[in-house]
Amino acid sequence: IWVYEEEDDVTFPNCYEALEDEAIVQLQAGENVIIFAKLDRISQAGPGKFFPVFWSPVHFVSQDPCGMIIQKDHPLFTNYYPVKEYADIEWKNLLENSFSINIDNLSGFKPITMSVPNFFNNHKFTNFCEANVLNGKVIICSLDLSDKGYNYPEIRCFKKALRDYYLSDVFCPTQKVNVIDLQTLFKGKEDRKSTRLNSQS
Repeated sequence: IWVYEEEDDVTFPNCYEALEDEAIVQLQAGENVIIFAKLDRISQAGPGKFFPVFWSPVHFVSQDPCGMIIQKDHPLFTNYYPVKEYADIEWKNLLENSFSINIDNLSGFKPITMSVPNFFNNHKFTNFCEANVLNGKVIICSLDLSDKGYNYPEIRCFKKALRDYYLSDVFCPTQKVNVIDLQTLFKGKEDRKSTRLNSQS
């Protein structure tokens, strides 16, 4: 049984849809930044699913993952939003309209949540991670925290928990990522222009 408090909508300071130039300036100045990633701004994205790939991708070709591994002892979860090490039912609505981000380029990096790939799509994907970047700290989230999901109490609760963690003293990432490596997760301006032109043709 999950019991959630009634939560009002919450806002986040220094919030972006990608690693914008302004976000990099704030990180250089020692500020904290949170990125609620948009699908069309990501270099390589994978599906976000609660239910695992059906039966076998040998017979039913799919990029769907086989579940999710969660760092349940992370301060966000121990202080604000208790979870297990796998995606229980409280993750369903957070995952169903989400996507995951390919982090193959971040060698040795361990995200807070990581998709379990099927063997036809064996890449490293996450929908929630954090890092020290330049002089600041960043959270990247591609879970579905949109307004349309706000009818679900677990989404409201997770969003408030994330805001409280983001503004707290326990927001202390243990890994450092080079800003150039982090930029590879997002499309550059020319890539976005090409995407828009292709969608209009």
